[in-house]
Amino acid sequence: MQMDIAGSAYGGYTSGHSSVLMEGWPASVFGENRSSASTTNLPTDQAVPYWNVLLPAIDNVILGPGDLITDDLNRTAVITGSELTDLGWRISAKLATT
Repeated sequence: MQMDIAGSAYGGYTSGHSSVLMEGWPASVFGENRSSASTTNLPTDQAVPYWNVLLPAIDNVILGPGDLITDDLNRTAVITGSELTDLGWRISAKLATT
């Protein structure tokens, strides 16, 4: 699992404007029982899935909404919610699509 944080002035993501917070970190990634539809309303649009992610915490790293997660299959998701618990991070994320 890799965690990135956005670095552009307008708050969006562009190539080369993120910095790695954690890399090669163990995580459990679970599909969540919800998805969202694309707003383009094209015939080939697919539902965008959400993930639940559990991972150990690391000192001095805070994860929050808008940060990116990339898994070992090179899929990227945007964190929509994060909670630091005694057992580590509990994260909800939405798969990023183009």
